[in-house]
Amino acid sequence: MILDAADALPRFAGQKDLYVMVLEKVVADYGQSVQEIRDFLAGGSQADAKFLTHTLKGVMGNVGAKSLFALYARLEAALADEPSGENPTSLLDEIVADTDKLFALIRSGVELD
Repeated sequence: MILDAADALPRFAGQKDLYVMVLEKVVADYGQSVQEIRDFLAGGSQADAKFLTHTLKGVMGNVGAKSLFALYARLEAALADEPSGENPTSLLDEIVADTDKLFALIRSGVELD
């Protein structure tokens, strides 16, 4: 499941319209984020990559995108001062695949009933 709306809705006080609005804002605000992380890493700005990764982990957790939350948590660990050993590039590729699915779902209209 790419999006667990039932899990996320209580964080939005059950307000479905607010939840959908936030989902649409996620698409608008974070559509280029994976490329930004790649650019930060290529430019040697590890701190910026870690900050954006942490932000995205929180966003995905709040909206109920559990698989993306888990992937961003793994990426955060891979970018840590004592890295987990996972390859950030491979994780970013997985994130892109899941993000494409999530954004397609949001753009097509999320059914909340």
